[in-house]
Formats: sequence, C-alpha cells, structure tokens
Amino acid sequence: MSLKYRVFLHSYLGFNSNSTLFYGERDAILIDAGQLLSDAHKMVAEIIPMRKNLTTSMSRISTPITISGWVSCRTRFPRQDRGSAERCERHSLHLH
Repeated sequence: MSLKYRVFLHSYLGFNSNSTLFYGERDAILIDAGQLLSDAHKMVAEIIPMRKNLTTSMSRISTPITISGWVSCRTRFPRQDRGSAERCERHSLHLH
C-alpha cells in the first residue's frame, strides 16, 4: 500500500494558502480545508471524482475563516471527523 497526496492551491484572496489531501486506496484525510468558501467548493469538486472516503479534515490554525472550508467539505462528506493534528498523524498510519 502506498500513501499518495494532492495539493490544492487556493486564490490570492484566500491568502495564497493550500490544502493537502493524503489518501490511500480507499480513505483520505484533508489538511487545511481552505480559507474561502469559493476555494473550498472548487477543491471539493476536484475531490469528488477521486472517489475517496474523506474520514478526517483538520486545520493547522483555527480561525473563523477556516471554518467555511470545513463546512463545505462537511456538506459533501458528512461522516468526516474534524480532527486534531495528533489524531491525523495516528490515522494516516491506517489509511486503506
């Protein structure tokens, strides 16, 4: 089993940030779901065709603006958990 990743670059208005999706054959975790709602919607639209089970989404920083990205992901992937950095590290060892 190999662990892969994909980086999503966000807009200038989204503070030139990025999100990283780590995934195995079936499951995925998302680090930093996006700063702006529009960036998050574009990212989710790119994740859907990958057909991965997004189990966890976490942010390195916690500000009100980062919540919009998480909510956008949560709408499409309702079973995901908003995890802490420590939980994501432990979970990445068990991606299928």
